[in-house]
Amino acid sequence: MLDTKIPPPIVAIFIGVCIYFSRDWLPQFESDHLFYAGLGFELLAVVINLTAIFSFIKNKTTINPVKPHTATSLVTTGVFTFSRNPMYLGLLLFLFGFALQVNVIGGVPLLVLFVLYLNAFQILPEERAMLEVFGDEYREYMKKVRRWM
Repeated sequence: MLDTKIPPPIVAIFIGVCIYFSRDWLPQFESDHLFYAGLGFELLAVVINLTAIFSFIKNKTTINPVKPHTATSLVTTGVFTFSRNPMYLGLLLFLFGFALQVNVIGGVPLLVLFVLYLNAFQILPEERAMLEVFGDEYREYMKKVRRWM
């Protein structure tokens, strides 16, 4: 059972809202270059997430992050060859792009909180579930591929 039942996209939305509203009380650092760099990170994030989702669909396994025990196959190809958690990496990259666009000073510390939260309350419980479901196959995968990137 997961330590939390809050889906990571909801956590990402919360962090995004915090990034947006903290800009009112933090110093601003704006630039057209930051806006376009942010857009680039957001587009990369969308590509990574869609690729990961299509891999799950192709392998007929669950995408639901709060029910990892229902996984029917271990996906280790495509974007999963460079990240065990490409969808969470995608959320992080999207938030980073958003922070570049609206609040780089306040956004970066909030991104650190996002990573720490996901590691503790989402990724570690998922890894425990994957070890229960896939055992040695998942252990070998963990040795070859990093958690984030």
